[in-house]
Amino acid sequence: MTSSDFVTSAIAGIIDSAQGQVLICVPERQIAETLATGLPRDTACVHSGLTATAMRTVYRGVLDGSVRIVVGTRIALFL
Repeated sequence: MTSSDFVTSAIAGIIDSAQGQVLICVPERQIAETLATGLPRDTACVHSGLTATAMRTVYRGVLDGSVRIVVGTRIALFL
């Protein structure tokens, strides 16, 4: 089992057992994008390359609960 597989299964367990949200902070954009592709559809990937409109869309999704998992670089901490 790779570390990505481990993280993915741990997140799935958290999401299945709770009604909350998960924020995963990773050091690089490439890691965030790779990890986000292996997670469910209600996942958003946040990094400095996003436009203001895309960032706002993620922010609104987090607020209304349609985005339950956020994977991103340090900028994701400011959502």
